[in-house]
This record gives sequence, structure tokens and C-alpha cells, in this order.
Amino acid sequence: MLQEKRGLFFDQDFIDKVMQSSDIVELIGQYTRLQNKGRSFMGTCPFPSHNEKTPSFSVSDDKQLYHCFGCGKSGNIFTFLKEYNGLSFPEAVEYLAKRAGLPLPERSVAAKQNKNSNQIDLKKLNEICRDQYRKALSDLPEGHPAKVYLANRGLTVDLIELFHIGFAPDSWDFISAELKKKNYSFKQLSELGLFKSKDGQSYYDVFRNRIIFPILSPTGDVLGFGGRVLDDSKPKYLNSPETSVFKKSKTFYGLYETAKEIRAQDYAIVVEGYTDLIALYKFGFKNVVATLGTALTEEHAHLIKRYTKNVIVLFDGDSAGINASEKAMRHLLKEGLLVKGIYLPENNDPDSFLQKHGAEGLNLQIQKAKDLYILYLDRTIKKYGTAQVSDKMNIAGEVAPVLGEVGLGSLRELYVQETAFRLDVEESWLLKVVAEHNQRQSALQARYSSHETARPQAEGLMPNEKNADKEAESDVFLAQIETIKLKNVSVLERDLINIMLMDENCLQLALSQITPQMLQGLEVLPIFEKISSLYGQKPTDFGNLTAVLMSFVEPKSFLAWHLKKPLSELTSEQRTRMVNDCIAKLKTTRERAKMQQTLKSIGSNPSPEELEQIVNMKKRQWDLKGPK
Repeated sequence: MLQEKRGLFFDQDFIDKVMQSSDIVELIGQYTRLQNKGRSFMGTCPFPSHNEKTPSFSVSDDKQLYHCFGCGKSGNIFTFLKEYNGLSFPEAVEYLAKRAGLPLPERSVAAKQNKNSNQIDLKKLNEICRDQYRKALSDLPEGHPAKVYLANRGLTVDLIELFHIGFAPDSWDFISAELKKKNYSFKQLSELGLFKSKDGQSYYDVFRNRIIFPILSPTGDVLGFGGRVLDDSKPKYLNSPETSVFKKSKTFYGLYETAKEIRAQDYAIVVEGYTDLIALYKFGFKNVVATLGTALTEEHAHLIKRYTKNVIVLFDGDSAGINASEKAMRHLLKEGLLVKGIYLPENNDPDSFLQKHGAEGLNLQIQKAKDLYILYLDRTIKKYGTAQVSDKMNIAGEVAPVLGEVGLGSLRELYVQETAFRLDVEESWLLKVVAEHNQRQSALQARYSSHETARPQAEGLMPNEKNADKEAESDVFLAQIETIKLKNVSVLERDLINIMLMDENCLQLALSQITPQMLQGLEVLPIFEKISSLYGQKPTDFGNLTAVLMSFVEPKSFLAWHLKKPLSELTSEQRTRMVNDCIAKLKTTRERAKMQQTLKSIGSNPSPEELEQIVNMKKRQWDLKGPK
């Protein structure tokens, strides 16, 4: 039921509606300057990994797709958001739907009925609060302690604007009073978490006299807030409480602003808080994300894997920071990521280190960064030594749980080799220690699982009820899309599909004369069938057909071939002639295959009827070739 209440279901009709309501030229035009060049728009490639000076990036307005002739990236509007901003497909759909003002579909009637006048959009409400905090900071006089604090930390106007930084005045009702003016009742606002009540009647603001850091989702929605005091009072940092839209265990601060840099540089630096992230960003390290004052979790590791497989953990240089980095290592390695670590000098955090040593100092640390597992192994060996058998047993006992969780088999093998070498033991012995640990863990989990299964039933509960919250966190249910992967496509097949997508008359001509049997054994058969199905359902939506297909086909550049020369310069007559030639060749190939099959079945002594059949087949082949 929780899934039904909170889940969203994006079927193909809704995805198509979002695409039709979006303008790919306008969206991509926010990232690179596009100029109209006849049938398309051209500009320099916006992807950071392709640093070009001569424009080679084409965006088709009528086809709603893009293609870079330099780096080969192609796709539709959803692909662009996935490639450029690192959004998942459901996130891209949701982002564009909200951008176009389309209400998100509910998964069931029960979910629709659950909505009532007392429920509010927490993301929208957080956005209102964000704007109020920003205005409060902007309205402060220049000598105010908040502005002095930001200036002393080197936060420029541009940085304050980029990260939407604001200020909560030293008032008990700054935000609550503002929201009450907008006719929100305190009962409605109870889930927001920005207020507390002593008696259930009067409320006061949680954030007072603090610098406010809005926490955004990868799509730019405001999920929650972090606040920092201006002095040394406690707590120094304070996050807004978790809500139905804000889960600290699966949210990175700064990811919305830094995702494209992480993808461009193909590695992410992970720090522990908002001020450390902004400090790195200010010094030019823009491929950075921050946890929210909590430990890095499995959900964090899974999220970062969408952007890169390479991670550098940069936490504080004290023992707490080192322990936190090693705990983070386990989740990151389990996800199959390649993890390096930097242990800063003691009593240094990233911000203070940069203040002392600058960008060059941190660059040097990054260049020297070792695998975090090796740093962890060094510390463990230093703690015990390796002189005695018992020392080696202690070390092996500590590293075995980590080695057992490494998700990348080839990496685990290298770590085992290095660890065995350091301990001067056989790899087989170390692997045995790891296996024994895994067996013990499996036995414990089995015992725990059987206990958990029995207990809820005794209490009259469903066995899977304890998983309800976890299931409910899957907010988006997406229609399954089977990818059509292409490897060995002939020029004939490629040109046929692209001319069909280029010219609606050619599409209709091909669909009327080509049968699936003519394409048997060819890789384009699934594409042809998909085109036939999509166009048959919506013959008036030819303009979006190519963009819709982009969601199904890999590589996507296959569908952008008609944007290139010489196909892009063909006249209508030339395109029709090419389609007719393709059809004739397909028919000839089909007839030739049928004849070979017939000859094979007839053998060496054909009957008069079989001879006539062969002659007729041969005649059809000559007819298909046409006059010379």
C-alpha cells in the first residue's frame, strides 16, 4: 500500500507527452550557444569531456535529438539530462514534467484518493523557505556578522548565488510567520520539520541566527536545509530533520551543482560537509560532493556510481575522520568502485588545509593519493606489527571482512595478493580466512532471518511488513524498456532506417513494402518493428519518432546518421530512390535465400514441377533487378 500511496508510474504515453511538451533546443541552449543552420542548430559541444573550438554539435528541432560529429554523443532530451547532469531516466522524466507544468501520474486510484486539501508539496514549500532565507541574507547590511562571516570564508557573491546560500535571522518566527502569511496552517506545515512546538499551539523556528545551506536533489528540487552558527555555540551544524522527501542517508550536498564536473573528470572527491565542499569548489576542485554530517552509506555509494567509478575520500585528518573514511571505504568497495583516500595532517580539515597550502597543496595530495584499502592496511599493520603469528592472525581477522565485501572480483584479487605479500603468508591461506569469515556471516544472517520471519507471524504481522519502508522509498516505477543493441549493421540497413526517420513519405513507402520476413537475420528487424508499432499508434507524431526511439537503441548515434552528410543533403527524389533501391535489394536477398533453401531441399533429381518452381524463382530475381 505504501508503494501505491507514494509511487509514480511513467508509462510510454506519459513519457511521450513529456517529450512533446519539452523543447530540446531551448534546454541545450542553456548550456551552449546554438545558431540556426538551416534544418538544425549548431554549437560547440557542451559536454566537458569534449573541449572543442569549432562547432560540431547539432541539435535538430523537428526531430528533438542531438548529435556531436566530433565526440559522437547522440540522444534525445532525456539522454542529454542523463549524460550531462547524471540524472537517472525517471529523474529526467520527472524534471522535464515539472518544467513543462505536467502533473506527475499517480500509480493507482488509491494514491489519488489519498491526496487531500491538507497535504502539501514539501519540495515546493522548501523552495519558498529557500527564497525567504536568500532574501533575508540579501537584505542584511554589509557589516552584519553573517555577511562578515561569509566574506572571511572567501564566499563570493557568485558562490553564494550558485549554492543558494541564505540566512535565518535571530527570530523565533521568521519562517513560520512568513508561511502563515501565505495561508499555510501549522498543522499542514508539521511535516516540514522547520518548526517546533512547546504546547502544540504555538510554534518556533528551528533555524535561528544561522547561515542556511539549501540541500538540492540531482534535479534541483529543494529537499532540506543545513544551518551553521556564526560563533562557537553548539551544535555548530544543524540539518533539518528527515521528511518524506529528504533522506540524509541517500543525499549528497552539492551534487546538483557538481555532477557534470564529476562526469567530465571521471572521479569524485567526497568530503564531510557543506563548508568543505564550497571551499574545494572555490579553489577550483568542482568534482566534489559532501555527506550531510552523517556516515557515508550504501545508498550514497550506489548514487555516486551513476556518475563515476573513481572516488577519492577526503575527510578530516583526526582519528574520527580517518575512521569515518575507512567505514566509507567498505560501502564504496562493495559497490564495485575504485577508492583512494587522503589522510590530511592531524587537526586539518579540507577547508583549513586549503587556507594554509592552497590549490597546489591539495593537488599534490590528490596526485599522491593511495588506494584507501592500502592506507587502511598500512594502519592495521602498524597497529599490530607482523613479527608474530598472532599479529598476522589479528591483521587477517580485521581485513577479512573488508576483502569479503569488495564487489569487483579482479580488484579483490589484487588486494589479496598485496595483503598476503605484506604479511608474508600464502594467498590461499588468506583466502581461507576470508571464506571462513563469510561463512560465519552467512550463518549469522540465516539465523537472524529465521528469527525475524518467525517473530512477526507470532505477532500477527505479515513476514514482509518490515520491508515496507524500504519498498516505499522506491518513489518511481518506470515502464520496462528493452534496449536494442546494434553491433554489425550493414550500410544498407543503416541508410534504410535513417531515411525512414528522415522523410515521412519514405517511412510510409518502406512500411508498405517491407515485411519482417525480408529482414529476418538482420539486426535492424527489432528497430523496424518498433518504428512500425510507434508510428502505427501515433501517425501524427512523426516529428518525435526518432527522439522516442532513442530510448530503445544503443548506440544512439545509429539513429543520428541522417544528420550527417551525404544523407542530410539528399533531395526528396533521391531519398525515395534510395528507399526503393534498398527495398529491391532486400527482396533480391530474400528471393536468393529462398532459392538456395529450395535447391537444398530438392536435391540433384528435380521433378518437372520442381524445375518450373526454380525457373519462376529465377525469373522473379531477374524482374527485381530490373532493366540494365
